[in-house]
Amino acid sequence: MEDTLHSSSSPETTVQANSVAEVKPETAFISAEEESAPLWLSKAAYFFRLGITIFLAISCFFLWSCSATGGMSWRDATGVFSRDQVGALLVANSVLTQPSEEQINRVRAIAIDDVVAVDFNQPELCGTAGCLYGIYDKSGSNAFLRTYLQPNLPPNIPLIAAARQSLNDHPCLQIHQIESEITLKQFLLCDTGGQYSVTNQIERVLKDKN
Repeated sequence: MEDTLHSSSSPETTVQANSVAEVKPETAFISAEEESAPLWLSKAAYFFRLGITIFLAISCFFLWSCSATGGMSWRDATGVFSRDQVGALLVANSVLTQPSEEQINRVRAIAIDDVVAVDFNQPELCGTAGCLYGIYDKSGSNAFLRTYLQPNLPPNIPLIAAARQSLNDHPCLQIHQIESEITLKQFLLCDTGGQYSVTNQIERVLKDKN
């Protein structure tokens, strides 16, 4: 850092600034102010710019780690698939052979780019491990993932969300799950070759122990 500051005041740099001044007077005006500014002021400006850069970088990472579904919310699966498709998904994932209209109406979904997250939302498909969720293509015929998740999360924490990146032409997803009373785990899942797998995970603190 000191070497960089030293070189900026070297004769060579001063000559370059003067030569630029002949072509661009407005640039020379700015350079002249910097040249006459006290050393402490130049350092303060440098660290201020550095602080802003670091702050923006951290903010971008925080936004990635806390990203939500971008306004998307669960809706009736019949708004994404046909009723016959929803019924077929229930048959394929349960002991039901002829789902009732009520059972079909309970299934919910979120479309995220070209995949669909499905919440089967049936008492028969919930247990101590959680409730059954699936990730399908838009036709509903290809299952990328079927897993049990605990749906009870703090407000503003989505169960399944877009992760702002993709792999193998499919969007990566975030899944949030409560780890303990004070911690939450965020799993990053991506298409690793025909199925969604966990590629990364981080742990977030929800609140202080006190």
